[in-house]
Amino acid sequence: MPRPGGFIDGIVLAIVIVPMVYGFVILFVPLMFRSTSPVDLLLRASLALVFGVPFFFIFRALLEREFADQVVTVSDGTITWARRTKWWTRKRRMNADEVTDISASTGWSGLGRVDITAKGHQHSILNRVLNADAIQIAREMKRSTRDQ
Repeated sequence: MPRPGGFIDGIVLAIVIVPMVYGFVILFVPLMFRSTSPVDLLLRASLALVFGVPFFFIFRALLEREFADQVVTVSDGTITWARRTKWWTRKRRMNADEVTDISASTGWSGLGRVDITAKGHQHSILNRVLNADAIQIAREMKRSTRDQ
């Protein structure tokens, strides 16, 4: 479902990004310049990678959760779902005949999600949608995959 982008999203993004990047740079860049040998530099760089790679994935997940548009299409026997931000798109595909179950999970907060089970694995394709929308989308997807 598309979200309205705008000035407020940019402010929130800046409030989140600046302290995180600043903290990472303050912690690891000075350590790189204090290296006395190539082995010491390698150790410090590996320490930065050990913390930097999870930092990147957590940061990406937070950005997607807050700012990504979630798009699901069912056509030609294929289910495609994508999360699109301003800078990247993560897209996944699945054959409709592999799907064993499509369900809506509703939460107490009024927000739910749509889950697809295929080959024994559960995939959450829509997150943080209204409970009523999650139920309706799951129902429509079941009907669409049956018709394919």
